[in-house]
Amino acid sequence: AAGAAARARRAGGFTATQLGSYVFRDMLTYSAQAKTIVDYAMGQKGFKRFALLYPNTPDGTELANAFWDEVVARGGEIRGAESYASDQTTFTNEAKRLVGRDKDTLELRTDYVEGVQEIMKSNMDAFRKRKALEKKVKSLAA
Repeated sequence: AAGAAARARRAGGFTATQLGSYVFRDMLTYSAQAKTIVDYAMGQKGFKRFALLYPNTPDGTELANAFWDEVVARGGEIRGAESYASDQTTFTNEAKRLVGRDKDTLELRTDYVEGVQEIMKSNMDAFRKRKALEKKVKSLAA
């Protein structure tokens, strides 16, 4: 409707999509945004591995996908991706999953399982075993 009205009046207008000769995009496309971010991150900063935390909305998903595609196209790697609800204000659980520190993810990691087995077989008392387990969890996030 906005595009049709702009064309009828030959007046310029802005919208999120290009609808005609008098209506222009008011922001970069998701692929252009992703390309710019990846240019900076990989080209200027030298980053090669990434994790994504993005809102579970159509726009958030589209931008995350564009970013992912751009990273892979340049030989980079996406190590993890987590979405969150658009009204969410804390991201503790998502962050823990991204770094492999949530309970479910840790138990799937071979390095964690082997470390726990080694600690449990040791002759340490219960307090030292607990401290060693805490240290193991922290070391896995590094």
